[in-house]
Amino acid sequence: MTLPLYKHVLRDYFWLMTSNRVLEKYADLVLDFGINLKPGQKIRINGEIVHKDFVALLAKKAYQRGAQYVHTDLSIPMLGINRSHHQKDEYLDYVPAFAKAQVEQYIQERWSLVSVGGMEDPEINKRMNQDRNSVITKAGMQISKPLSHAAITGVCPWTIVALPTQKWAEKVTGKKGKRAVDLMWKDLISILRLNKKSPIESWRKHSELLKARGEKLNGMHLQSLHFTGPGTDLWVGLSSRALWHGGAMKSEGNGDFFPNIPSEEIFTSPDFRLTEGRVSVTRPVNVLGDQVIGAWFEFKGGEVVKYGAKYGKNLIENYFKIDPKAKRLGEVALVDGSSPIFKSKRVFHNILFDENAACHIALGRGFPIGLTGGANLSEAELENEGCNQSLLHTDFMIGSEKVSVEGLRADGSVVPIIKNGKFVI
Repeated sequence: MTLPLYKHVLRDYFWLMTSNRVLEKYADLVLDFGINLKPGQKIRINGEIVHKDFVALLAKKAYQRGAQYVHTDLSIPMLGINRSHHQKDEYLDYVPAFAKAQVEQYIQERWSLVSVGGMEDPEINKRMNQDRNSVITKAGMQISKPLSHAAITGVCPWTIVALPTQKWAEKVTGKKGKRAVDLMWKDLISILRLNKKSPIESWRKHSELLKARGEKLNGMHLQSLHFTGPGTDLWVGLSSRALWHGGAMKSEGNGDFFPNIPSEEIFTSPDFRLTEGRVSVTRPVNVLGDQVIGAWFEFKGGEVVKYGAKYGKNLIENYFKIDPKAKRLGEVALVDGSSPIFKSKRVFHNILFDENAACHIALGRGFPIGLTGGANLSEAELENEGCNQSLLHTDFMIGSEKVSVEGLRADGSVVPIIKNGKFVI
């Protein structure tokens, strides 16, 4: 054995040992902090086939902690692409009855929901027939909408995480093969706080910081937000009942859970009738499985009246076809340059990370919890309060180091919130 090969073997052995420890800590974080697993809970874990080993680790640890049952749902993206091209038109909106029954059971039994992201091939959905896929997507969204409501109102604790894959890492880092995965893990270990002695304790402290920022904003009683920057002059109107959130959320009878790992945002549901102006999107966004790059939107009377993109305008068109309510806002979130995701200087091409690197708005469904008492309101009452009840929800990043945000109080006074990408509150 030559010396260079010997070094190579040692390096791989060290990475194998290190990566195993990292994955163990990551799984503990997901279960003990993400969904705050308690004995007797039922858990659904979604992901792709490429995530099978990590999903198996999550299931093992969940059972060791006393989970009653773990259901795994590992998808094969090519199946959706084939359906979009080859299924007969009259069958595109078909959803089997068991899918609705499954959603109802998840809600009735208050299952915990874990989604593992990180596509095996981030480019695969460019092969999708997007016109036909929009019909399929709409039908599925109509069935799953009650589960989305149960999740955001705390009936079903949930968390979303992601695992690096080779092609995704290559897209993010610009490197090839194992080198790309290693570089991405190096970033994620820091972003996920897995390099801390107690990642969970570190995340708890961070959660308290986010909650404190949310309380500051709640105390300001803001009437609207004004975003300014290159290509952006946007006013986002807020309800008089607007409630800002950040960090952990409350579940019904199961304590706190942490919806996204990582999370750096403070968010609320704006009044979908009160958005005016123009905004430039500062990072690529996944829409219907493919990417929109260089997008911009112009709002009037709360609705998108003009829009464009350097790439993917057709995806936005199909998105709006699924549900016209998606032309209006459902979320506004504030994130600043102190985010370790922003500091990594990477675009992750994944909404879980990119939305936590910059301020963002969401076109589509709003959150009932974004209004005081909103969790107890009917869908019609939420609409009446200005909380968008669209089937869809997609975040578009609009923040950068060149974007500033001011808040306007009901008395007309102006409060600086973010200046050149950094919080000043």
